[in-house]
Parts: sequence; C-alpha cells; structure tokens
Amino acid sequence: MKKVLLGLLLLAGISFASDIAFNGSYWAMTYYRGKIGFSEWKKLGVNSCMIYRDEDSSRAAAAGFPFYDEYVLPQIGWDNKVKTKYADICAAYFEEGNKNMLRRNPSLSDSSYWSQSKRIINSTVNKQKNSNPLAYSIGDECSVTSYTKPFDFDFSESALSAFSVWLKKEYGTIENLNKEWGTKFNDFAVVMPFTTDKAKERQNKGEENFSPWADHRTFMETSFADFIKKCKTWAEEADPKTPAGIVGCQMPSTFGGYDWWKICNSMNFIEAYDIGNNVDMIRSFTDTKKVLNVSTTFSSAGEGKRKIWERMLQGERGTIVYDETVNTGVNKVVTGLQDLFLELNSGISKKIFAADRKIDPIAIHYSQSSIHAQWMLETGVDKDRNWTSWSERSNSRFTKNRDGWVKVIKDLGLQFKFVAYEQIENGELIKAGIKYL
Repeated sequence: MKKVLLGLLLLAGISFASDIAFNGSYWAMTYYRGKIGFSEWKKLGVNSCMIYRDEDSSRAAAAGFPFYDEYVLPQIGWDNKVKTKYADICAAYFEEGNKNMLRRNPSLSDSSYWSQSKRIINSTVNKQKNSNPLAYSIGDECSVTSYTKPFDFDFSESALSAFSVWLKKEYGTIENLNKEWGTKFNDFAVVMPFTTDKAKERQNKGEENFSPWADHRTFMETSFADFIKKCKTWAEEADPKTPAGIVGCQMPSTFGGYDWWKICNSMNFIEAYDIGNNVDMIRSFTDTKKVLNVSTTFSSAGEGKRKIWERMLQGERGTIVYDETVNTGVNKVVTGLQDLFLELNSGISKKIFAADRKIDPIAIHYSQSSIHAQWMLETGVDKDRNWTSWSERSNSRFTKNRDGWVKVIKDLGLQFKFVAYEQIENGELIKAGIKYL
C-alpha cells in the first residue's frame, strides 16, 4: 500500500524535501576531507561533506555526518576535467572548419543518452540513499559548452530533429518562421539554425536579425534545463525525499545554457558560483524554504565571511568550503571559518531560515533574449572566438550594467526581486505588486 501511495504522489507532481536538508542547520560542507576524522571536523564547525558517487558512505552515515553525493552522472558537459578534449573540438572547428565538431556528444536530445543516464542515476541513488544524504549532485560545473565559452553546440541529428519540433511549436507555420528569420525554408524538417559565424556575416551586411541564431541558443538552454529536470526526476524516483540538482553553476550567459529562470525550475539542489547576480536570481526564482541552495567559499578572509552572511540572508542554507590545504593537513580556510560556522549553528540559522523575506515593490527584468542580443552586439566580428568565461564576467557591459542596478538598489537599503520574461507575460508584476521595474 505504501508503494502505491508513493507512486500516486509522484504522479501528482508532489516533491519531497529531505528532513535532514531543511532541519534549520547551516550546512558547512568540506569538499576535501584529507585524513581528518568526522569527529574532528565537527569541532571545526564543519557538519557535512562531499562524497563521490562510487565512494562508500557508510562511515559518514555511522558518524552521523551528512553528505552530498557528487558526480551522480559523470560528464553532463565539458568541465575542467576534460578541458583538453573540448579545446581539440574547438580547434577542429575554428581552424579546419569541420562542422562535425558542432555535434555535441553526448547530445542532450538523444533518447539513448537519456536511458543510459537514468540507469546510472538510479543505480547510484539506490546505493547511497540508505545513508541519508543531504542531496545528490548530478554533475559539477556542467554547461552546454565549457563553462560559458562560446561554441555552437548542438548540430547533432537528434538535436536538430528536436529543434524542428520546438520551432513548429513556437511558430506554428513555416511561413511565420521564414518571416521572422528572413529565410526561405519549405518545411520545418529542413530548417537549419545559423552558426555564430553566419549570424555575424549577416550583421556585417548591416542586418541585425539574429533570430536564426538566437532561437538555437534558446532551444539549447531549454534542452539543458529539461535534461537537468529529467535527472532530478530520475533521482526522485529512487529517493523521493532528497533534493537533487547540479553544483558549480555558472553566470547567466549566451552559450553555457544558463537561463536562470529555466534552471531554477529544474532542480531543488543548487550550488552556484556567485557571478553575474545569479545568487539574487536564485533567491528570486525559487522558494528558498524548499530548495537546498548553497554556495562555495574559497577564503576565510573578511570578504569570505561577509559573503557567507550575505548569501545566508538571501536564503542560502550552506556553503561548500573548497580548501585544498586540507590534503596537506593545514586546513587554512576551514580553521579561519571555524568560529563563524559554530556561531551560525548555535541557533541563529534556524531563526533566519524560519523568517520570511520582505521585498520592496521593485523588480529588475531578467531577459535571456537581451543577453543573447547584447552578446552578439558586444563581441564584434571576430572577437567571439576568444571570448572566455572570464571575458563574460569582466568585460560585458550588459553584465556590469545589471550589476550596477543591483548594487544601487541594495545601497539604498531596499530589497528587490528579479522578474523573468515568462513571469511578466503571466502578470507577475501585478500579482507581486511591483511599482518600479
């Protein structure tokens, strides 16, 4: 009877939150454990850790030491562990013009990859769930490309086929698409999106209609978010009480797949690097009392401590301490944060997490389409090939302008929320009583 009831609840779309993850604790997680025992970690104020997907978690469970399971699904994208392979793919396309390199492998639209991923996730979750994990990290530093680097994935057969279906749903008729794109296709089945180079060729002719390129970027963002949501669902099938998502998340960008409105609606465990206002986006687009949202801390200096407080007040329930000195027995960052972690878990965190955040009637429009367009206008004709994740963070005028508005509002002692394009279309400005946009 219990299995039947659980199945009915899952079919109804009811999501279970881990009692452990949302018990009011502030989760001070260590990424590296070194040779330090769990009891010693607790004395340092660290109350949780990372465990790899194939690692034995029974010792942590026996010590009452919660953990999040890392890399449940190996290599959703090209993170720093496969940088050379990604660099080779880019070189083969940019230097040799080999368009086969635009076929992403694995393709996020490939049903056989879905089946394979489901088996891996179910197997890993079933192995770890009896140890009561805090959360499942499906992948780390995932993206459509590598971080937010520009590359025209995905032109694989499965992706183009799914893209045709998506376009037909968006435009209805091929005539509508041709009118918007400025093209002459006779059927959705033969529609081919523009590469970045082709879109810039059109731009060089004085035409700033980027639709054949921008629609492909939107489709890839949708594919990325949809795949993450599938992974979360597969994890929930095996362990419905534990949050699942991805860690090492990037800033909102044109190529990485990070449309934060879509991403936030795809998972209930999130760890994002604090870049491009994504922390405020997560706070705006999720229910922070139901989503295990954490960050990563690299420093115990004043800025590191201030960031932990600031993010906690924005709904973050923990931080992953990335301290490589742990493996040498120094524990430099962890030791520097010990007093803060012990203070947060003295009862303060429970009161903060139980409180409701007050938002002034101020909103900032989150427009992913504007991110696409501004990237094309900012990068120029040839600059895009050398436009790295750091370029997006440091040189983008659009990113700096948005951050300027965020800082001005906060400096005035006011609170705001991001409101996404879809929310505006659905009347969120009126529902939320927004007076200033």
